[in-house]
Amino acid sequence: GEYIYNAYPIYDWQTTDVWTANGKFKWDYNHLYDLYYQAGVSLEKQRVASPFLSQAIGSLKLYRAIDPYMWGRMINRVKSDLPGYMAVQRL
Repeated sequence: GEYIYNAYPIYDWQTTDVWTANGKFKWDYNHLYDLYYQAGVSLEKQRVASPFLSQAIGSLKLYRAIDPYMWGRMINRVKSDLPGYMAVQRL
């Protein structure tokens, strides 16, 4: 019969392993990481995901400062989500 294998090649990598491989193999990545780096955010604290998740809500002020274009797009999108919109308005 056929065999199916699941592989998780970067499951146990450290943050520095990911960035070392990215530099070596020239992988595509979200350039928001560049803005975080330029803003002085440590590699371990850089998180590119929905900023409206509970884990990321504390970084919204930084996100607004480092990527104002995307911030404006997110505000327009989150207006349909009243709790998320209210959280943004408190910043």
